[in-house]
Amino acid sequence: MASLADDQPLTSTARARLNLLHIYNTACEYLEKGEVKSAFQLFSQAAAHSHPLSCHNLGIMYERGHPGIVEKDMVQAMKMYSIAAERRFPESQYALACLLKNVMCEMDSAVELFIMAADQGHASAAFNLGVIYESGSANGPKDFESAKRYYELAASNGHAKAAVNLGVLLGGQEGEKWLAAAANGGDGVACFNLSLALKEKGENKKSVEYLEKASESKHVSACYNLAKEKIRIGDLAEAEKLMNFAADEGDPRAVKDSRKLTRIVRNDRIVKEQEEKARREMEELRLDEERRSEENKLRILKAQQALENMGKEEEEEEGEEEDTEEGYGDNRNTRGKPTQTAIERVKAAVAARKAKAKADAAAKR
Repeated sequence: MASLADDQPLTSTARARLNLLHIYNTACEYLEKGEVKSAFQLFSQAAAHSHPLSCHNLGIMYERGHPGIVEKDMVQAMKMYSIAAERRFPESQYALACLLKNVMCEMDSAVELFIMAADQGHASAAFNLGVIYESGSANGPKDFESAKRYYELAASNGHAKAAVNLGVLLGGQEGEKWLAAAANGGDGVACFNLSLALKEKGENKKSVEYLEKASESKHVSACYNLAKEKIRIGDLAEAEKLMNFAADEGDPRAVKDSRKLTRIVRNDRIVKEQEEKARREMEELRLDEERRSEENKLRILKAQQALENMGKEEEEEEGEEEDTEEGYGDNRNTRGKPTQTAIERVKAAVAARKAKAKADAAAKR
């Protein structure tokens, strides 16, 4: 097979293509630096020679508009997209189809362009076809087989919304497979729909797990349903947050239920405050009772020590009396039993204190 020599001159056509590619790349560099005017001029220069990528970018600039540089012009945008679409550039086919569908309301022409782009693997184009065929909005009856085919094409190319719609359309285990694929990718709508499917099967634990994932992505219905679940398990504080968010987002069910939940949470808070106050008071009474009990024990201990000391003193006095009797014979000091009377008085005082302490404790109860 003959090979092209390194020094073989380029044809005029190849040279022109390289020149257009250079202009396009330079325009992209200007655009990245924020120099929109220079980028617009270079895209226009290349688009004049029907360079598809330049035409597409120029179409975007006309569609969006840039104040002071490019005025929004849907006619010019469609013109630029059309040039690139004729050269089978799928992004332009999709962009032009969206304008025809949403701005010009030319559904038949839009469908043709969506099909062209989808056949080249454009996921968003395939997703739009799935929606059109499922809803029957292409001036014809609903076509679930075509919808399924295009949803599968889009989902296989990583389109999360297509996976969700396909999962809902198919239902059952096959539908759950597509929903799980999108949910595991973090799609909130998929998480919510998978939660509903799991709940119908009685898998409540997994259902709540996906419901929580959906609520993390601020899915309104998921937040409402999770709020109801939080109420069921008694987590009223978290339920109130979720319900209020759903209400603020305009969910009519949440608007209605949030008022009821606010009253419930307020009443629950009051009850908990009262319970806490009662608990603190009971704890104070218990500590006071313990303190009084310790004081009584200390009083009794002091009284017992006093009795012991008095007993020792009495023994010492008796010993001294015996010594005196031995020394003086019959000259004895017969004083009776004063020590025994003192002991009885101390015992009576201790008994009185105990009785008073019991009376005080009974009065507090």
